[in-house]
Amino acid sequence: VEEILATVHEIAPSKRVALRSRVKHFQRIGLLPQLKTGTGTRAPYTIEDLLQLMLAFQMLELGLTPERIKALLRDWPMVRQSVFQAVTRRGLQKVFIELYPSALSGLREPTSEIEEISNALLPFDADELVDRIKGPAGAPAPMALVDVSEMVNRVRAALRQAAPDFDYVGSVMDF
Repeated sequence: VEEILATVHEIAPSKRVALRSRVKHFQRIGLLPQLKTGTGTRAPYTIEDLLQLMLAFQMLELGLTPERIKALLRDWPMVRQSVFQAVTRRGLQKVFIELYPSALSGLREPTSEIEEISNALLPFDADELVDRIKGPAGAPAPMALVDVSEMVNRVRAALRQAAPDFDYVGSVMDF
């Protein structure tokens, strides 16, 4: 998993320890609770775990804190569907996720409309891109888009490079 993350994010070999620390931090805060392992035990990642971690690293690239990322990914079952669409469409139509970084999220009233929007990952297809960029009325700024299709394509290429015999299609069907 670290090799795939390093390849996709072009991490320098001298910075792999820092990358490993970020992965471990995500494990410690419970981003992937199914991967709770003891010290020195290698975590058994599935393709779904890898894609969820990749999305988390995309959000790290946007400057979100690990804790904020964990809060946004609490809706993984909904997000999972859009990631699966990106995996199965293979370039036929791009899939994106709209999010609002909202660093001040915890300071608003929980019933605030802005708070509700800013605590969601909103998947959508490429044909909705222009409307999404315009944004809904009253939406918090700034907005960020993650190109899930490109993320999946980069993971696919990195997997082929790291493990040419890996059954990506079979793993995705289990996803």
